[in-house]
Formats: sequence, structure tokens, C-alpha cells
Amino acid sequence: MANYIITYDLYGRVPTYAQINAHIAEAGFKEFAKILEDGWYIGTPHDITTVHDYFMKIFSDNDRVAIIEIKRAKLENLQVPTAEIVEAIERN
Repeated sequence: MANYIITYDLYGRVPTYAQINAHIAEAGFKEFAKILEDGWYIGTPHDITTVHDYFMKIFSDNDRVAIIEIKRAKLENLQVPTAEIVEAIERN
């Protein structure tokens, strides 16, 4: 299992935040949570190339995207309970 942080800056009318949220929900990731305004935690058995390819289907060429595989993290004041995300990272 791998843990990823996906963060982005949108520079066009599409995708919208709602479209990104739906795209993530439809992906079938084992675990996911919106942790920042423009950032998600993803827990999945997929490798980083597969995750990247999936996300790039929705982002435009103008958008900035960072997909980072993580092993450990120090997190504070997230949009979801921080302890739950730290536990998910440790579990995976």
C-alpha cells in the first residue's frame, strides 16, 4: 500500500473543485480525504505512475499538480481529523 499527497493550483474554468472531488470519489482508492483546500491524502495499492495518470485525465495543461509519495508525515490543523490521516499513513 502507498500513501500520496496530491495538491494542485487550478488555472482554468475546468476542472471545477466539484469535478475533482467526484473524480477522486470514483477512483476506487482504498482511502482518501481532503486534507487542505487544494490537497488530498490518498491511500492505494497503485504506484505513483498509475495515480499520476489517473489525475492527469482531469487536470488541464495550465494546472499545477504535485503528487508526492509519503512514508511519514507531520500534519497540523487539517480539514479532517489529523489523527485519522496520521493513522492511515502509519497503517499503510
